[in-house]
Amino acid sequence: MDRKLKVAAYGRVSTNSKQQSHSFDNQSDYWNKRLAEDPRYKYVGLYADKGISGKYMKYRPQMLAMLDACRCGKIDMIFTKSVQRFARNTIELLEVVRELRDMNIAVYFEKENINTLTAESELYLTIAAAVAEEDLNRYGQNVAWTIQDRFEKGDISVVGIRMLGYETRNKKLHIIPSEAAVVQQMFELYSTGNYSTRQMAKLLNSRGYKTAKGNEWTSQTILGILTNEKYKGDALLYKRININGQQLINRGLRDMLYVENSHDAIISKELWDKVRDVLDKKGNKKLRGKTIDNYPFTSLITCPICGKSYIHKVNNAGTKYACPIWRCKMQLTYGKSACSNTGIKDSVLKEKFIEVYNDFIENKRFGETNSEAEQQLKKLINEENELIALHVRGLISKIDLDNDRAELRKQRIILERQINEYRQSHIKNLELKPITEFNEDLVGRVLKQVTIQDWIITFEFYNGVKISRKYTNGQSGNQKGWKEKKLLKEAQEQNGNGNQ
Repeated sequence: MDRKLKVAAYGRVSTNSKQQSHSFDNQSDYWNKRLAEDPRYKYVGLYADKGISGKYMKYRPQMLAMLDACRCGKIDMIFTKSVQRFARNTIELLEVVRELRDMNIAVYFEKENINTLTAESELYLTIAAAVAEEDLNRYGQNVAWTIQDRFEKGDISVVGIRMLGYETRNKKLHIIPSEAAVVQQMFELYSTGNYSTRQMAKLLNSRGYKTAKGNEWTSQTILGILTNEKYKGDALLYKRININGQQLINRGLRDMLYVENSHDAIISKELWDKVRDVLDKKGNKKLRGKTIDNYPFTSLITCPICGKSYIHKVNNAGTKYACPIWRCKMQLTYGKSACSNTGIKDSVLKEKFIEVYNDFIENKRFGETNSEAEQQLKKLINEENELIALHVRGLISKIDLDNDRAELRKQRIILERQINEYRQSHIKNLELKPITEFNEDLVGRVLKQVTIQDWIITFEFYNGVKISRKYTNGQSGNQKGWKEKKLLKEAQEQNGNGNQ
């Protein structure tokens, strides 16, 4: 008797609680009839992520659980309604499909009629995924426009936690004049540059002012107000989102949306900008007598989660514990609820650059590219994808497709050979040598972009080579332990001075 294939189904369901229930039940019933009643299959069940964006797989627990089951040999084949249901990120989709294919596990996309174990599936899948990804982007743009339009008409509420200066009435933010005066005073005082957040907290407490929760002021609560865009009349939407009935911090689960002039402002845009300038300047002080005005990595480091650049700042500026560090601009401006990506110490960044640069040199990964040939190669790839699309739409026959693709492949082989020969011929002419110390001039010469995510830093060179490295900032992550070490060091220094 032939062995039955162990098959599973995958789906995503609506974020709306009522629709979610119906959608899940409908998908479950459909796959039960489609697979459980098929004598060829042993149906192991439906994996369905509820209320989670399809953009990133790492935020879909059921998807990850299904992949783990595949790795353990519990699944032989996966069925899904469409590419759009499975993934809308083309790169991640192909990575998952390739991993499953290496394990001889097929994914069948019902709508597109694509079986990933067939010879030409990847090309068809790439086109379908690209279309789905473009649909997602277009949908996001439409949503953004719609929300902006509704804001302008006063149809959308801006609500959240209780904040000093505002109260919520009829799901709208309304200014409380007495509290707004305190907020205005805080921004004006800080804009002078004569007060630290700690000094301002002490001042407010001495005058008897309380926070929105009735507590005393701290440096952190002051900073929270000075960086809250709502005080200038703007709103950052989707800082928190509803997942399965729970309000969770949005850590890349869906795109955030920034809306200007969503409600009445307490401070002007000009005052906000002055405060931002002071905040930036306070992070760029002299460090132990050494100026740090020039940052060769400025504008090179980007955050793949929110798309913003990384900014150079100095933690504990003006003290002996000052520490230059790079953090995501979105996180610095709106807090970790807006972007939770990891930061990197300036010293670690430079250390990793030296390490990666030497790898780049020593392994001869730096050959220049023939830009003209590469452009022609990209054109050929696009032509091939267009041919496949025409075939999918029934506009050309399979024979014509195969003949045209065969000709394109001949041209492709010639171009790829030209590119490789060009690179090899230029390796010996480059005067790049390994380094032992950081050289800021090299950064602009060789680096195109740097990305940071989840304690992994990736350097992309101008010729397209990407090299990644894991990193730490030299801390265990235990804040209490870090403080204890700091106090111990201070005590040791004091004892040492006292014994002299």
